[in-house]
Amino acid sequence: QAPTLILNGAEDDRTDPEVAKVLAEELRAHGVDAKAVIYPKTGHKLGRPSVAEERAFLIERLRPAP
Repeated sequence: QAPTLILNGAEDDRTDPEVAKVLAEELRAHGVDAKAVIYPKTGHKLGRPSVAEERAFLIERLRPAP
């Protein structure tokens, strides 16, 4: 089960941000390491948002163990 990062704009008119949150919750309930990131003032096209949260998520999960 791969870690799953779900990205969604808070003002997305195609995919309700609540769906992203529920999907992440359901995945976690089934043992998947999942996180939903909702970008404020952003629609369906994410553009170039800050990637600090995503970077931290990926580094934590993909860095080899010491």
